[in-house]
This record gives sequence, C-alpha cells and structure tokens, in this order.
Amino acid sequence: MSATIHNSIHTSIYKKAQALGELRAKEKLLKTEIQTAQADLVADMIVGEITEFDHDGVKATLVRSSTMSIDDEVFEKGLEPEEWKQITRRVIDNKLLSAKAQLGEIPQDLLAEGVQSIPKNPYVNVKIGTQ
Repeated sequence: MSATIHNSIHTSIYKKAQALGELRAKEKLLKTEIQTAQADLVADMIVGEITEFDHDGVKATLVRSSTMSIDDEVFEKGLEPEEWKQITRRVIDNKLLSAKAQLGEIPQDLLAEGVQSIPKNPYVNVKIGTQ
C-alpha cells in the first residue's frame, strides 16, 4: 500500500472515529435527558391520575407493568418431586461447559457437533480525550 493511500485511510479512520465518539457522547447526554423527561411525565400523570392523554396530536399513555420474582425454594419444598419436575427444566450452563471443554474433559467431536459460533456485527469503541 502506498504512503498516500495509507495516509488517506488513516485520515478517514481518524475523522470517522472522532465523529462516532462525539455522537456517542451526545447519545449519553440525550439518554439522561430522556430519562429525566420520562420520570417527570410519569410523575405528572400519576399525580393528575391520568392514564391516557391525547391533545393536538400528542398522545401519552401511562404504562404500569411488573415482573414476577419467584422463590424457587418455596416451590421445591412445597411440591412433590414429580410436580417439581413438571415446572422446571434442565439447561446447559455455558460457563461450566466452557470450563470442562478447556480442561479437555469434553470430546472434541462432541464440541464440534454441539457448539456453533455465531458471529456478531463488528463495532468500534472510540474514546476521545478524557471520556
């Protein structure tokens, strides 16, 4: 590769990395502003006991949701073993499988058949100055 092409690529990478870094910094600020605006809007709708708002094309709906926290021990102790089996499942622990494979305790042919690598989209981490 010629020096001119190399310098051109280097300049292009520098400019694009710098632009990406600046956009990510703006994204962080914007995320904070969005979280604040969201919290303020939710608070106002709760205080006003308003679940739906629609005025001049601006619509807002207060969404309340929850997730379940399940105490496995309660069910394991309270159910018969056969009932426990019906609501649970066994799964492979990736970390344990990897550790056994690194120790050579899993046959290579089995690993080749049972594990496939799925490539992710490449991305670039950019840091500018004291970010």
